[in-house]
Order: sequence, then structure tokens, then C-alpha cells
Amino acid sequence: MANANNLRETTFISYEAIIRNHLNPMLGSTPIAHLRPDDFHELTRARRAAGSSNGTIRKIVRLAKTILTNAVSDRLIAINPVESVRSPKEAERQVRFLTANQLAELVAATHPHYRTLVLTAGITGARSGELRGLHPRNLNLLRNEMHIVEQVVEVRGELKILPPKTKSSIRRLTLPRFLTNELEQQLAERSTTELVFPTPTGDTIRKSNFARRIWKPAAEASGLGYLTFHELRHTAVALAIEVGAHPKAIQERFGHSSITVTLDQYGHLFPSLDETLADNFDRSFGKTLAPPALPETAS
Repeated sequence: MANANNLRETTFISYEAIIRNHLNPMLGSTPIAHLRPDDFHELTRARRAAGSSNGTIRKIVRLAKTILTNAVSDRLIAINPVESVRSPKEAERQVRFLTANQLAELVAATHPHYRTLVLTAGITGARSGELRGLHPRNLNLLRNEMHIVEQVVEVRGELKILPPKTKSSIRRLTLPRFLTNELEQQLAERSTTELVFPTPTGDTIRKSNFARRIWKPAAEASGLGYLTFHELRHTAVALAIEVGAHPKAIQERFGHSSITVTLDQYGHLFPSLDETLADNFDRSFGKTLAPPALPETAS
């Protein structure tokens, strides 16, 4: 696979599975120079008929396009046959977030051992893997700080601590005092020397077990129905906006790759930035820049 040495292990495994399960069965025996756009149109039709999701089909097309773009660069072929193949459109995602009262009810319904984990996710917006891999050395509670520098990733069934996927995901979070107090109790009573949020037996939390045994029962008990853990990240953004956070602060706090990502996903939660800008112009420059009143002229 082109540039495979530069891929993260989890990405390599994902690509390997796509090639093995989707690309090779239909196209593996076709010489690269003989591949045509119709081959990939047929592939996507076959995957859709087999029940593959639009997300899976998008991944297949994207990887095939990347591989064959490299083949063009290496002059193995003249034209990328996937270039004209369109992926299914991604459905517009509805961002769901909780109010402060709903978050409090969810925390109260969660097993006591995991309540601080859920509260921390809902306030900081840290991702599941970032919290499950959080080391006590990355908390500085005297300064009310949390440092996100690593995460738990499941690789072929094994849990590993790895760096975050992107540079922007490495960040420092300032914590509200009430959360610092909760984390002090967590460190004293439930943490280990390696993990801030372990299982009751001191092991790394496995995402699937946590979802089945802890998360889903808590969401149902608090009357929230189906809820993903990632929606606590949306909740944290919404609460930060509610207390007046600037879009740039949101971007940096939540590790978004750009402010465009922040505004595309959460812009509707902000007060009208244009109206705010106009009001600020009035307050700051209205008296200075307003033209003088014109003298009355005789009729």
C-alpha cells in the first residue's frame, strides 16, 4: 500500500480491511492499467446491494481514489479511473446536546464509579478515548488544568495508549473549580497510578463494555433514550457557548482542526455574530465616526 509506513496503525488496519473485504474480491485480479470507471461504479452498486452503508462505500471509493492517485504519480497509469466516481452523499448530522439539568440527571443516574468520567466529558468535551487513557500526571489540579496528550485505541482487540490522531487534538484545558474538586476525589478514591478513570478492578475501560453495562442503562434511567457518549462533547460545546465562549476559544478548547469546523457544526448556537459586530461598532466608534448633523437650509 502506498505510503503505508506513514500511516497510524489503526488507519493501516482499516485500509487493510477495506482492501481485503471490498476491493480485492471484485478488482484484485484486474491489472491496474485495465481498470475503468465502470469497474468502480459496479463495485459501489454491488456493495450497496450487499447492504454496505453509505459511509462504508465512501471509505471504499476514497481509498481506491488515493491508491490510484499514487499510481498516476508513479506513472503506472495515465488517468485515475476513480476520479469521476461519486460517493454517496453524507447524511446531514443532527447535533444533539444536553442542557445542564439533563447532564446533571445523567450523571446522577450513572454508576457511582463512573460519574466523574461522565461529568468530565460533559464539561470538557474530551473524547472517550482521551479520558479512558488519561494519566494522572496529565492533571494539574493546583492549576485547574487537564492536558490531553494521548488516548486509548483498540487495535485488533488490544487496548493501546497512543498519541492523538491530529496535532490540534493535543491541548490544555482549564477546568472549572467544581470539576477540579470532583477530580481530586476521583484521584483519591478511584484512580490508579496509571489511569484517572479505570474500571473498578483497575483496568483500562473498554468502550464496548462501558457502553453496554454503564452508559446505555444510565441514559435510559435518566429519560434520555438513545444517546451516544460523543454527544457529551456536543453538550460541552453548547454549555461553553451558553456562558459566552468565543468561537476561537471553542476551536482551541475542543481540538477542532480549524475555526471553520467549529462554525460549520455549532455556528447556529452562537448569537448572531453580525449583529454583535454592529453593536460593538456603535459603542466603540459611533460618536467618533458618525457624520455631523447637516445645517438646516431655508426653504
